[in-house]
Amino acid sequence: MITWLAKKVFQMKADALTRKAFADPSLLAAYEKYKKDSEAFQARLKRLGVTSTKDLVNAINNNPNIKTKAISPEELDKNAEKLSNQLMSLGIF
Repeated sequence: MITWLAKKVFQMKADALTRKAFADPSLLAAYEKYKKDSEAFQARLKRLGVTSTKDLVNAINNNPNIKTKAISPEELDKNAEKLSNQLMSLGIF
């Protein structure tokens, strides 16, 4: 019961803060610009054929203009998991 009540109070407070924040025209404009730019970037990636992490790794590895060590998709997944575990152990994620 107490968990439900705490959750409801938190949700009501979060909703009120969100409504108040989006009442500010500058924040609303910044959010809309972020959303529009994100959608344009995703469309550009899709047009380039980069739709997954593995596609992105392959594109970076095959680009002669980017000097980096080749990373296999398996190595990327392993590093991402290691980073996630470190962040969780620090209580950040």
